[in-house]
Amino acid sequence: MEDRRPALEDWLARQAGAARVAVSGLAKLSGGAIQENWSAELEVEGGPHAGRHAAVIRTDAPTGVAVSHGRA
Repeated sequence: MEDRRPALEDWLARQAGAARVAVSGLAKLSGGAIQENWSAELEVEGGPHAGRHAAVIRTDAPTGVAVSHGRA
């Protein structure tokens, strides 16, 4: 996840209508065979969501389960 932080921050800033979003405190949460869940702290500068926020970021896991349904 660390290597994707700049892209995540850019994406979050666009989605939040913010000037900038800084992501810190990334920690992988337990569980999740199909998706990975990460806790994070967000510092949002500008826009309607400015301030500090606790968040859970969900990503596709690097592996999947053949019998699992996709998100769509």
